[in-house]
Amino acid sequence: MTNKQLKIKAIVTGSSGASTDISNFVGDVKVSGAFKESARTLDFKLLKADVDKTLPAFDVELGSAVSFYEKPNGQDSYVKFFEGVAWSKTIRDNTIDMDISCYDKSIYLNKNQAETQVFTKKSADQVASQIIGELGLKAGKLAPTGTDDYNLRDKTGYDAIMEAYDKDSKKTGKVYKLVDIDGVINVFEAGEMVDIVLEELNEPIPGKLLDTSFKESMDEVVNEVKALEDEKKDEKKDAGKDSGSQERYGKLQKVLKGDSSELAGLMQGAKKEVDVKCIGDWSMVSGKSIMLKSSIISGKFYIESDSHSLDDAVHTVDMKLVSKLGG
Repeated sequence: MTNKQLKIKAIVTGSSGASTDISNFVGDVKVSGAFKESARTLDFKLLKADVDKTLPAFDVELGSAVSFYEKPNGQDSYVKFFEGVAWSKTIRDNTIDMDISCYDKSIYLNKNQAETQVFTKKSADQVASQIIGELGLKAGKLAPTGTDDYNLRDKTGYDAIMEAYDKDSKKTGKVYKLVDIDGVINVFEAGEMVDIVLEELNEPIPGKLLDTSFKESMDEVVNEVKALEDEKKDEKKDAGKDSGSQERYGKLQKVLKGDSSELAGLMQGAKKEVDVKCIGDWSMVSGKSIMLKSSIISGKFYIESDSHSLDDAVHTVDMKLVSKLGG
């Protein structure tokens, strides 16, 4: 269970404010996230204190703050890769360790409803700032949008924020991702490039492909959108049409209520999905984009989900890459 080879430092801070370094008793660390989820998750195994009476006795209380750090090869200092809250634990009588699951602080947006639920002539970032503040969290950089009206009754804080941003997405085609960075809630336009290329390399450095599979599907193609602007008269107006796509795939149409000027962002092409396993880097997280160069497919893709593992002194990551987010 010792993690000395992994070069990980793990600090737990309980409700009393006292911090404990549990690094030597932590193993099988996994960090994951997905585009349509607010909180990133960290799971790890913790050696139970009753296994060896010579070891210090301690426990991880639910609600404790947890911080995990990694020391990159060749460096003297540790770099934080996760900060969050111990949310659940599983203890079995026939094992030497327990399972601890942690979330970053954006989980509180999923577990609470804000007091203000109706907004008039506000931008999505103004809505997000107010909700984040009402729930006792800190707001960081929030992507700016135009103003609109929002009825966000009976929604969690996360769903309310993302519905406000989705209203802008329908107009502009932009896609947004909410993330917690060191306890601060941010919303950014998805697609920021990871400065690493996924390639079939000979040396075990971040980006080295270990396994790749590829799928392409027409399931989500939309190449014509019509707006039902007057429901009583059943009048429809063209909101968007891709003739080239229709020639290739056939007509795949959506008819939606709303202003035609606000629905053009719903057009979609064929969805490409790539599952990759590679030597990992903490910059490879859902919502960002990355370049892929493999023997079966190459191009720029978005990271829809990521699952990082630290085991046997190796950092690997499994990612699902897609041609378009939010479909």
